[in-house]
Order: sequence, then C-alpha cells, then structure tokens
Amino acid sequence: MFLSFLLGCIGLLGCDKKEAQSIGTMNRGKETPSVIQNGDTKARESESEGVSLSQSIMENIVKKLDSCPNWEKTEDPRERAAIVVILEEIRQYPLDTIRLAIAEFLRRDPSQKEDGKLYALIVYLFDLPEKYPRKDAMFFKGYDRDDWLKERIAGKDTSHIPYVNMMWPFSYGPNGSLVLSGIPIGTSGSRFNPLEAFDYYREIFGLRKFEHKTTPK
Repeated sequence: MFLSFLLGCIGLLGCDKKEAQSIGTMNRGKETPSVIQNGDTKARESESEGVSLSQSIMENIVKKLDSCPNWEKTEDPRERAAIVVILEEIRQYPLDTIRLAIAEFLRRDPSQKEDGKLYALIVYLFDLPEKYPRKDAMFFKGYDRDDWLKERIAGKDTSHIPYVNMMWPFSYGPNGSLVLSGIPIGTSGSRFNPLEAFDYYREIFGLRKFEHKTTPK
C-alpha cells in the first residue's frame, strides 16, 4: 500500500519535471523573435552611427577645402605652405570619404570657380610621377603651365616634348616633402571633371607614399 503511494508520487514528480521543461522550451521559443528584433535594432543603430560618422568626416573635409586658399590665385610662399598643410590633413582621412567630400564640394560650387583646390588635392593624393610619357598622360584640366612656357620662350615646340611632369604644380622639397611651386598661366580645354580624375589616378597610380604623417585637426 505504502509502496503504491510512493510510486505514484514519483510519477507525479516526473510529470511536473517534463511539463516544466516543456514550458521552458515554449517560453524560449516565444522569446526568440524579441531577441532577433533587438539584434536587428542594434545592427541598425550601429549602421546609423557609421553613416553619421562618415557624414561628419565628409563635412570636416569640405570645411577644410572651403578654408583652403586657392593656389591658382596666390604665389605667396606662406599661403602655399599653408595649403600643403591642409592637403596633408585631408590625406589622413579614408579615401572613399574624401571622394564623397569632393562630390559635395562640387555640389556646393556648381560653377567650379574653386575647382583648382580639387586639382591640387588630387595631384597631392595620388602618386603622379615627375616624368611620364606624354602620349599616355591624362591631365583632366588644361593648365597653361609655367614649365611649358619656359620651353616655348626657349624656342622649343612643347607639343613634341616626349615626357611631362604629371605631379605639377608640386615639386620635391629638400627633405622629400611636396612643395607647391608651379604657377598657372591660364587654362583651356574642356571643363574639369574632378571625380573622373580622382578615379583614374587612383586606379592607374595609386596613393602617394609619404614618410611623414600628421594627425587631422
């Protein structure tokens, strides 16, 4: 009699345990959509933060370009040195973000009165050589350059010069850094397309390598 009662209690306990496990499994199943939803929310928040950071960096680059003197309009060594400092600061940012900033700068300056700033930036960024076959050279903006003018003054036909300096208006300084030394005499030809130049030089020449780096301000 007592044995039957004891076996019955054990059976009830076993049922309770199975029911508890079943309920726990059901509850976990019910919680799954909430967990997934929370994960999706966090992913969206993280993505939004990334977009916000990229937008902030882009705006910072545009501000630097706005504040940068236009090298086409100044021969003052101090101003030109200040331009190189700003270009070096911009160079520290992600390349794709710099491209976005160029597009935004163009959007705000549709007349392209200040696109000389973008030309200097692009030449500074990419590893354009001092000596490059003229037949293969792509300049994208038709500057009438001081180095070619000297050749013409000397009586030389510049259209037959076999090599050209693609890193103009820059030259190397004593310590290997870039100096903004070229003087534009004027421009001619088709409208400058900075984004096309950016993409072409990026693909063909890649980034310029510098020994000294600075931290963006």
